[in-house]
Amino acid sequence: MSYKAQDNNVVVLEDFTFDTIKTKNYINLVNALSLTNEKTLLVLPSQNTNIYLSSRNIQKVKVTTADQLNTYDVLNCGKLLLTADSVKTLEEAFAK
Repeated sequence: MSYKAQDNNVVVLEDFTFDTIKTKNYINLVNALSLTNEKTLLVLPSQNTNIYLSSRNIQKVKVTTADQLNTYDVLNCGKLLLTADSVKTLEEAFAK
């Protein structure tokens, strides 16, 4: 993650959720961040079905939880998107 941060490829987002399962919701998020053609990895603090199901049909997008984050996924993505709570979860995991 330090490698991604050095290259300005880490974006920390405010915690959010989608009310409904719609791919358009996730596309709007990616467009708002100007990451339309970027390979992104969104890290959530815990499983969120609406966000996961909204993103699964989009190429170059992967959604995972902080406890499932792995080195391959971090290195394989262009931009790493972290929610504020997922940052806290990761800090607690690495502090041990």
